[in-house]
Amino acid sequence: MQPFTERQHAYLSADFYRLLKELDLPQYQHVFRFAVSVYALGRGIRMALRCLRDGRDLDYPSYRYYKEWAPTQEFPASSSSSSVQEDGSLCQMVRGCPWAAQYLAMELPDGLADYCAGLDASIVRGFNPALRYEMHQQIQDGSVLCRHCQYEAHPEKDTVLGAPDPRNRKDFAFHCAHLYFAFSAVMASVYGEMGRRLSEKVMDDFAAAYGQEAADMLLQFAGMDFLRIDT
Repeated sequence: MQPFTERQHAYLSADFYRLLKELDLPQYQHVFRFAVSVYALGRGIRMALRCLRDGRDLDYPSYRYYKEWAPTQEFPASSSSSSVQEDGSLCQMVRGCPWAAQYLAMELPDGLADYCAGLDASIVRGFNPALRYEMHQQIQDGSVLCRHCQYEAHPEKDTVLGAPDPRNRKDFAFHCAHLYFAFSAVMASVYGEMGRRLSEKVMDDFAAAYGQEAADMLLQFAGMDFLRIDT
């Protein structure tokens, strides 16, 4: 079985969007964006819980310290992004990413826009709703440029905390499972039996794309409380 990376994570959300769009379910774009926010809020909440557990402030230096994943070797961030400091803000310029590549390969630029519109802002909101975050996105001819800005970011404090603790990291199998079950809960709540069948179809598609062993690994997370942290 190939290791889980950003690729599988991107595929899952893109397939949810593809099926929602093909079925033309009521308010599917709003429902999809809401599912993205539910998933992302959970990630931010876990980060905040670890930060509070360790007695630290819920500020941007802590937000960066408690991030839950690092880019895999398949998609090194250094090859597609750069950061600049502007008047106390920290802005990241992204010129390519595996999520963009997956959505565009599936001819879903509208889905990419909906996925990215609230993802990072919702993670930040889950961590601390008082923090200010903005993301600006352009999609043109298959080329993606995003600009993510953390305001009052205080990057000079990163050296105080040091490098992110790898014990706070979760692998992509965990993140894929969290996304799948967060989306599935929203689909079932909004669309009932149709939503449950849609989620099952996403898992069938995932098994066809990446193997039944990979699908079974995700299904092992069924029933997990994704807002809890290991203490």
